[in-house]
Amino acid sequence: MNPSLPHLAKCRQVLQLLKKHYLLWLGPFALATAAGLFYSLFLYSPVWQSTQSMIVRDEAMGGISRVGRFEDTASMKTAQETIQDYVGKQSLLEAALVEAGPEGGWMSKPWPGPGDVKSFKSDVSIVAPNGTEFGKTEVLHLQVKAGTRERAIVLNKAVGDQLELGLKELRAAKAHSLIEELEKTLALARTELSEVTSRLEVVESGVGSDLGELRILNDVGSGESNLRQTLNQIKNELRQAQAAQRGKQEQERLLITAKQNSDLLVATSNQLLDSQPALRRLKDGLVDAQLRKAELTGKMNADHPLVRAAAAAENEVRLRLHDELDVALRGMQSDLQTSRAQVASLERQLAEVQGRLDALAKLRARYGNLVTELKQRTDIVERAQQNLANARASEAGARTSSLITRLDEPEVGNSPIGPGRTQIVAGAGLGGLLLGVGLVFLMIPINRMQGRRRTDGMAGSRQVDPSRVGRRAEDQQGLREGAAPASPGGHPQRRGEDRQGQRASDRPGRQRAGDANRPQRAADGPPSRRGEESPWATPGDQPAAAPSPSRAAAPRDASQGSRSGDRRGGDRRSSSRD
Repeated sequence: MNPSLPHLAKCRQVLQLLKKHYLLWLGPFALATAAGLFYSLFLYSPVWQSTQSMIVRDEAMGGISRVGRFEDTASMKTAQETIQDYVGKQSLLEAALVEAGPEGGWMSKPWPGPGDVKSFKSDVSIVAPNGTEFGKTEVLHLQVKAGTRERAIVLNKAVGDQLELGLKELRAAKAHSLIEELEKTLALARTELSEVTSRLEVVESGVGSDLGELRILNDVGSGESNLRQTLNQIKNELRQAQAAQRGKQEQERLLITAKQNSDLLVATSNQLLDSQPALRRLKDGLVDAQLRKAELTGKMNADHPLVRAAAAAENEVRLRLHDELDVALRGMQSDLQTSRAQVASLERQLAEVQGRLDALAKLRARYGNLVTELKQRTDIVERAQQNLANARASEAGARTSSLITRLDEPEVGNSPIGPGRTQIVAGAGLGGLLLGVGLVFLMIPINRMQGRRRTDGMAGSRQVDPSRVGRRAEDQQGLREGAAPASPGGHPQRRGEDRQGQRASDRPGRQRAGDANRPQRAADGPPSRRGEESPWATPGDQPAAAPSPSRAAAPRDASQGSRSGDRRGGDRRSSSRD
């Protein structure tokens, strides 16, 4: 069997149903079509949309490399969103409507009214090109809707003019507010700078001549300053003076020892002899006299005149050496006093320089903090002055230049936006048609057999007793216990025909739970009996044919009639299949 036949049968049933109840769907279709036609002819007004492309740039402030360009996409997006929000201001739209004037050229009432501005606000929009988001490109589209092409262009130009003027005023107001803030910032920074300068002057005046050293210590932090070089030089001189003093003290001790015993003069150091040339000559003479005496003593006896003369010469040299030792000792003591005075002087100088360095070291931290604070205050003042100059330049440029550059003239499409008159009428008719078909399906059932038990259409089959078709268990039990009642014509009535065609609510004493709350079915014709063909049932849903009235009227036993009916029903089904 072709599986598409049930669907074709369903379609035929739907078409028959629509043909039979054509008033239910034709009425809504006609009314909706008439309403759409009336709206398109008398109430519909076309909407034209004009689009103006414009480029947004940043202010020409900052580095030369980014004059007029945004730093990043976030700043560009912020600027474009600001323009989008600003274009919806009531004052801007009202000024644009005043500039464009009323559409008819004159109006008896004041123009524009509150309602005009409110309705015009929904017709103006700022969007990014090609449906992208803000921040992707510098181009924006100003879209304005109006009733005619010329009106859309005029309103677009008016909104563009007012937008440029409003953005100029916005920039000027922003720059003016920034100027006031920067002027207060600059005044405060100058006051703080003056205070720090006064404190630094007090510290520098207290330092005096060592100010240069203090600045060097603060700026360099390490290395050799003039005062430190002087300190190192004094230390070197002091070490040398102390070494010379110790040498002279040792020479003084040797001179005192040599004075007590002249023979020890031979063991005197060269340093002492270098400092005392006379002692060196006397020492050499004494050595020569001793050598001559020893030489003569080896040749002659002690009483020899030459030996005596040599001994006398040696004694004379010793006496002169002793006298020279006294002179050298006095000279050494004088040099020693001078050396001691020099050492003391160097120690005083060292202490003085060290004290100055200690004082500078104590002031260094405070002085460094003051200098750092002074630099910071100076930088703040310089930045405030630079920002103030930029703000004043921005205020001056805000009234003469615009951040928006319009490209060409506003563009209008070849046709109005939205549906046309034909589309409106067609849409209204389609909606009315769908509504009418829905009403037909809602009010008229397609299949009357829908919702019944499957065994309701199986009367006459050999496997199913006709008296039990469509009945509950307790009904069948009652039929088995009692005989079938006689028909009004005197013929016995078969089982299952006493209540055939009746609903459960019509059967006395046999109501189901909830039957009292169920609404009665509409009186659209008596329900079909089992075995009758429903005009809306599919071929697969049709029940088997019931026995003919001639066979039903013949007197027979209930059980025999049931069996004969089953056999005849089976024969008819076999013949129909053949």
